[in-house]
Amino acid sequence: MEKTGYQNTSSISKAEYHLINKISESGIIVFGPGEIKKLLACNNQTAYQLVYTLNKKGIITKIIDGKYFLSLLSLQPDQLSIASHIVYPSYLSFWTALNFYQFTEQLPRTIFITTTRTKTPAMIDQTSLKFIKLSTYRFFGYTKKSDIIIADKEKAIIDSLLLPRYAGGIDEVYKCICNAWNEIDSSILIEYALRMGNSSLNKRLGYLIELGIGMGLLAMRPELMEKLRGNIGKGYSKLEPQAPKKGKCEKKWGLILNIDEKKLAL
Repeated sequence: MEKTGYQNTSSISKAEYHLINKISESGIIVFGPGEIKKLLACNNQTAYQLVYTLNKKGIITKIIDGKYFLSLLSLQPDQLSIASHIVYPSYLSFWTALNFYQFTEQLPRTIFITTTRTKTPAMIDQTSLKFIKLSTYRFFGYTKKSDIIIADKEKAIIDSLLLPRYAGGIDEVYKCICNAWNEIDSSILIEYALRMGNSSLNKRLGYLIELGIGMGLLAMRPELMEKLRGNIGKGYSKLEPQAPKKGKCEKKWGLILNIDEKKLAL
């Protein structure tokens, strides 16, 4: 998708000007014919015709079927605002949220969007959009920052521990935990972990917290660690889900340490 900044306003009709103003005044970030129909109190034919002509003129840009945003440079929302309004319900998480909170210096080329629906990848300009489907009971812990709907700090970490491949891998997640520690509530972190209902996630979190404690980077109330350890189940899980199932076994947390431990040295 090429970035557009429509400059030739002489070809914009009065009806199109009116719609652009309505969209701008309403605060709508992402819209389609349905939203246009409501804004203008018009019929389906008029709404679809306006979408067609505005898209053809480059005044609006298509993201996915039925979803557009204003391409006019003076009105164009930023990518994170657009991404968090494409699908309902959804919120930004994983590497995107970790970068937003400055827990990582890595700038991912993909925007990661958590939703309860199945959606195919999309693009905004040269940036990829990846939709990660979570079960409804795992869809919690998000907030609104200006026009952006995003995981709160604790949930960004928990989502990333569930699926580290969307956050740069378990070593990157560990670095983010250490960077975030003074800004997060450890009791909320444990609560969120337990709500996810995933013993492998609990194992990873417990092990990494203890690793950080051993390195003098983190501090944690013992009762919270015991609460977490009481929900790790039996058997062994991989520390890095995407890596082969080989490496030494860590008995306390039931983990196979299947990555180079040097990667966890900060």
